[in-house]
Amino acid sequence: MTVAQNKNFISVKKYYKKVTMKALFKSNVTKHSVSERADRLYKAFSLIGNTDCVLDVFEVDKGHPAGSEIHCVLNSGVIIILNKRKYENGWNGLITALIARPNQVHRLYKACGLKPKKELIEKCYVHQKQGMNKE
Repeated sequence: MTVAQNKNFISVKKYYKKVTMKALFKSNVTKHSVSERADRLYKAFSLIGNTDCVLDVFEVDKGHPAGSEIHCVLNSGVIIILNKRKYENGWNGLITALIARPNQVHRLYKACGLKPKKELIEKCYVHQKQGMNKE
């Protein structure tokens, strides 16, 4: 386990169980994602196309009482965040989706000693320039 250099994360590590796009689209939403993140979810999911795939998955511990999160990085520059416990028990537990800024992607990868694909970072910059991730 790698300790992240970020005050928002206690730890970040690669998550090696397979997470498919099909599983993400079957995700049950949590009360939090519907009540507080509906606009963000709509905007993020509108960026996901038929050719999207899960590039990498990270387990993130933020010290939240509900447990760790699973951050699924898609090649579109979207990060789908799931509750780990719910996902592993078949409930999926979609927390939110982020239209990732380049620094958010770099932070996840760097915490695990990895580098993100150049194309992914370029997409994140385009989204940032377009103001897609203002929420």
